[in-house]
Amino acid sequence: MQIKYDKKRFKQAERYLKSRKRINNAVFFKKLKPSYYFTAYDICEILNISPLTVKNIDKLGTFSGIAPATYLFSEGCLLAVKLNTDRPQKHKINYEIFEGLHRKEFFQKIKADGSDLSNHERIQAIADLCYKQNVKAFLTTEQIGDYPCFIVDNVCDALYDIFLSIRDSLNNLKRCVCVTGSIGKTTTKSMVECIYKNECFTYANRRNNNTINGAMSALQYAPHNTECYIQEIHEGTPGSCQAMSYLVKPNIAVITNIGFSHLSAFKSKDELVSEFADITRGMPDDGVVVINGDDENLKNINWNRRVVTVAFNNPHADYRAENIVSTKDSVTFEAVHGTKRTSVKLYSPGKHNVIDALLAFAAADTDGVPTKKIVEGLGNYRPEGVRQNILNVSGVTLMLDCYNAAPDSMKSAVDTLMELECKHGHKRIAIIGDMNELGDDSDNLHAETGEYIAKSGIDTLIVYGTKCDAYLNRIKDCNIEIYKTDNRNELVKYMRKHVHRGDVLLVKSSHSLYLANIVSKRFPFSLSLFKARIQSLE
Repeated sequence: MQIKYDKKRFKQAERYLKSRKRINNAVFFKKLKPSYYFTAYDICEILNISPLTVKNIDKLGTFSGIAPATYLFSEGCLLAVKLNTDRPQKHKINYEIFEGLHRKEFFQKIKADGSDLSNHERIQAIADLCYKQNVKAFLTTEQIGDYPCFIVDNVCDALYDIFLSIRDSLNNLKRCVCVTGSIGKTTTKSMVECIYKNECFTYANRRNNNTINGAMSALQYAPHNTECYIQEIHEGTPGSCQAMSYLVKPNIAVITNIGFSHLSAFKSKDELVSEFADITRGMPDDGVVVINGDDENLKNINWNRRVVTVAFNNPHADYRAENIVSTKDSVTFEAVHGTKRTSVKLYSPGKHNVIDALLAFAAADTDGVPTKKIVEGLGNYRPEGVRQNILNVSGVTLMLDCYNAAPDSMKSAVDTLMELECKHGHKRIAIIGDMNELGDDSDNLHAETGEYIAKSGIDTLIVYGTKCDAYLNRIKDCNIEIYKTDNRNELVKYMRKHVHRGDVLLVKSSHSLYLANIVSKRFPFSLSLFKARIQSLE
């Protein structure tokens, strides 16, 4: 989706967020540009193909902003889009546009007279649509009309080689850190980034670019003088950890935990565990894996690299968190490593943030980053957008955490809700929505989570979405008010009537429910600013 740049609106959001200490500088509001340029001959050399096979190759000029837009048909991948650099701001195209076209307009645009097109006709139709979007050349398995085409045996492999060459072109790169896990990986990635920014020139993937296509999209924006590259890795697709490990070649891998998120994509939990272990595939022999030592699944993996463990409860872990004190807007703890104790303060409450911070601490400390810079970096971390953000809106303490959801993160969010200050006579309210990608055990996991929330001590539980009944299956004889609905308008009416000044409100669900948008009907001003903050990164 293309975002129109509204300078006045973003400046307003920037001032607001700075006043709330949400960001440290204005660089996030600037549009990023790809940091490299390829000629058509460069691409031929990378792909080991003859320039003579590319029609009108001398007219193609230079390329920037390679979009990894791949379409799967019976014959395999079709294309990857190459953009020329003439007026890049106007002609910039990214793979989300093509995904959107594929989902919403594809079948309407390429069906002829009500009958399905053949595979060859379908490929030609897509190429025609892309050409109208200022695409200049295609990476394909066959010649498409008269368009310039780089013809290869396998588009995915060829695209991978192109981005691998971008990764290898970062000559100043001294270290690469990858972060993955069922929950907490984005938070941990951001904490790692905050630390390394104090040490060297650091670049990290923006937004949620943690798939293989996302990593390819992120890599091309890394400046040539990048000394530390940080990449979040999505484990929800079989083979993704291995592919991304070979692509970015991390020397440090951080794994937050192994839970039930994305289990629906795998045949068993053992297969999911094996997927996490593949993060070491592209690591050098002296690479380091930093893991959550309280997670039994992680401890049981036979790692083939040096392992560093962090934990709350494991006394034998290399790094431990002790003396944890949580307040309404921060949490402090001591990071214990051998005989060394280091006090750390996070401006993001909740015990679950401590384990993420400890993972980041251990990764940087193992890599030789000075302790003072680690502590300072963690102190600079602030939640972003709709991830674990705590706002005061019209007297209501609003805890927004509705980008992703899994049983463990749901429970952690409710625990944090109970830690937040709520004056006598006011209520702690939780709005929870569906948790996606949990596989065959989804209903049971929703029921278990609902039971935990009901026993937590909150005053009101609001369940929203298609899993309302699953959440409430095991809740019996509890002394809390329960409201359920799958209608967004009814939810807004309920909030307007029952959420009052002085209350503390948790909003938690998977992103697909768009709970943030629904809540913005009740709290429009502040959320619209955060929406501008998020859009500015897209």
